[in-house]
Amino acid sequence: MVLSRSLRHFVFSCLLAWLMLLVGATARAQDDDIQLIPTPPSGPPPSAPAPAPGEIEIRGMHCTPDVKEVELRRSIPISCTVDYPVAGVELRYRIQGATKKWDKIELKQSDGGYTAAIPCTVTAQPGTLELYLFARNENNKVVARVGRHETPLAIKLVEHSNAPAPALPGQQAPERCYDPNACPPEKLGTAACPGTQVPKPAKKTWGASCGDTGECQTGLECIKGSCETPTKCEDAKDCGEGAECVDGVCHVPTKAELQGRLGPAKHHWIGLHAGVDFNVMHEGTGVCGASTEDSQHFACFEGGNEYAGVPNTLYSGHVKSSLYFATVRAMLSYEYAFARMLVGARIGWAFRGAPKDFSPIHVEVRAHYSLVRKPFDEHFRPYLGLVFGHAPVDAYAPTLIVDCTSQDPNIKAACAKSTSKTDLANAIKDPNLAVQRQLNAYHSGAPFFFGPSLQLMYALTNEAAFVFNFTVMLPNVTFEPTIGYQMGL
Repeated sequence: MVLSRSLRHFVFSCLLAWLMLLVGATARAQDDDIQLIPTPPSGPPPSAPAPAPGEIEIRGMHCTPDVKEVELRRSIPISCTVDYPVAGVELRYRIQGATKKWDKIELKQSDGGYTAAIPCTVTAQPGTLELYLFARNENNKVVARVGRHETPLAIKLVEHSNAPAPALPGQQAPERCYDPNACPPEKLGTAACPGTQVPKPAKKTWGASCGDTGECQTGLECIKGSCETPTKCEDAKDCGEGAECVDGVCHVPTKAELQGRLGPAKHHWIGLHAGVDFNVMHEGTGVCGASTEDSQHFACFEGGNEYAGVPNTLYSGHVKSSLYFATVRAMLSYEYAFARMLVGARIGWAFRGAPKDFSPIHVEVRAHYSLVRKPFDEHFRPYLGLVFGHAPVDAYAPTLIVDCTSQDPNIKAACAKSTSKTDLANAIKDPNLAVQRQLNAYHSGAPFFFGPSLQLMYALTNEAAFVFNFTVMLPNVTFEPTIGYQMGL
């Protein structure tokens, strides 16, 4: 009995000691916003006491160099080590009072830790540079830091300082950037002279020696090694070797112009195109048969056979006004390109027309004007123009009719004129009196068309191009988009 009571005391003491250790560990882990990494086998890093208000917080990482004052236009290298493995280290900085936004730099991992450099563009003006650093684990939680945005490190930026220039351990300090007002000409536009640009060379005047037209003043051309006034022309034949006639004057292309071109201009273009027609069909009533005015503009077919029966007046075919998918076309094209003009023709064959009396032949002539000044120098070449030709457009819509089938002329006439839906419902029960039929009502457009056209050409080179064309075919309103491929010869 005594042994049992002693055993209970021992177990209770062990549980109490374990509980006290657990509470103490939890209290240490809930320290500010730092999520500490589990203790490594070699033992925990020495815990740092919480910083006093206004004191720079340093926890779990160490950074060099520790500088308080830096000369203007000096890059500030920074190297940090972290007490345990992390996913990344980030530096944030700003000029005190200049902005509320913090800029950031991600430090790069190296053999000695993590390194980065604040560029001299940041230290170009007097003031106070504020910065802080922190490390993140794989869960993007901050696990170590030097400073905070409320209490950052501060570095004074001054014109002259007796303090050593900031440098990484064992390395020389980066050279100081030049004052923009005293930057050597060869350093303009480089990182050594932040905020500067390479000056453009002055354009040469008339009579000066040159190697390229780009060296001459506006209005002059580099002709035989000298900046000269260009001669007037009507054709490239009026100009010397290597020159071309542009807007009535001889022009010698610059090297940049020649590099940007797509090869020698090609004037003859042949192509293969495919297109579809979308026809605006107007409403029609009584389109099947021959008893209404609308039936004169439609032809009804059942399969490939034209309907020639007598439909009932109420159910003789109705077509709604809408945009209908119509004929499909395959075409060959030829175009001659000169200056900003395209003139040519297309021939082709149409499909999906009416089974009877449809002409599939497509012939058109075309003329377009370029919307860009020098189309042969551009990949994207938009044109506007006019088109005229022969290209009938057929569109159809499904429609339901009641076909009067009686062989007795009197009964057939009565069926055709009947307006009683009850009588018609009874009639279609007997195939010898009436039959419901699903027909396709075709509408044929005018045999000839004209209209505006938009052509968009994307030239891979001056020998090959993809082409999109959009034509509005009148007088029947039909929209015809086509796509194709053209070759320049």
